Amino acid sequence: RSSQGVAVAAHVRRRDGNIYFDEETTGNRSRLTRFLLVLLFRSQGAFSRGENVLYELLHFSLQLITFNNFSMTHTISVPTAPVFACPDTNSEHTDELLFGMTAEITDRLNGFVRIKDEFGYGGWTREENLLPQLAPPSHMICLPFADLLPDARNYYAPVMTLPMGAKVDAGFSDQFERYAFVVLPDKRTFYIHKKALAPLPKEPQSEARTRELIVENASKYLNVQYRWGGKTHAGIDCSGLAFMACHMAGINIWRDADFDKTPRLREIERDAAQPGDLYFFSGHIAVAIGDGDFIHATAAEGKVTYGTFEPKSAFYRKWYDENFIRAGSLF
Repeated sequence: RSSQGVAVAAHVRRRDGNIYFDEETTGNRSRLTRFLLVLLFRSQGAFSRGENVLYELLHFSLQLITFNNFSMTHTISVPTAPVFACPDTNSEHTDELLFGMTAEITDRLNGFVRIKDEFGYGGWTREENLLPQLAPPSHMICLPFADLLPDARNYYAPVMTLPMGAKVDAGFSDQFERYAFVVLPDKRTFYIHKKALAPLPKEPQSEARTRELIVENASKYLNVQYRWGGKTHAGIDCSGLAFMACHMAGINIWRDADFDKTPRLREIERDAAQPGDLYFFSGHIAVAIGDGDFIHATAAEGKVTYGTFEPKSAFYRKWYDENFIRAGSLF
């Protein structure tokens, strides 16, 4: 029995009725795992003779007692941490976590960790992208990018550049007029311009102001290139844009374009949508800015741009009417 537990990834090939395994294990339970996999697939009728299909059991985990440090809160310690559907950089790039965002590690495999982030979203990222949280963040980056410098003078090369929405533990001293200092999870200290920092977002009391903030935040990403799974000015997708626009206004929504995953959303008529509401299409989401217009990250245009339901506008596409599903409001 080991407190580390056992994690196994097996590629299971079904070919001419035979079973093939490629395993990488930690611990000493590979025989037990092989036995359980055989039972699992036979019970589901997975090994019918004559088929030549590659089946992958992406992850099979045996937790014998506990996993060391799994319950500890970890924080992203790199500017952006790509999140993948599987423990493989060639699998779907589903999300990005930004510096200072937190996650719990639920499993480890081949240099990857499976995580559940502070917003309830999950996936796999490289283990080196996280460290145990040293202190809760106090501020958020409010510029498209902000440099961390080795000293409070601007002629040094940055040691790290953080994207908008990253969270930092920042301190201030009368000794530095322009700069605050930032303590990283590994206890190193660097300097950042004060103008790059904003207090952590909290939902304003005024609905009108919250709506304004959502639209303002979405507008900050105009002309940023489209990137599936992205959430920064280096590249962003439709749900990443909607998420960041709302998150920086103090409201969290689901990371994907899925209406039902955000309980706070209520359905409204499309014509009743106000600035800060959301439009849902088939596999797509946009931020309403009023009068049927919206901001969205679109793969068709390759960037964040405007869209509209007004047929006479240059931003209108027939696709919007044909694929519209419903509108939702957070208010």
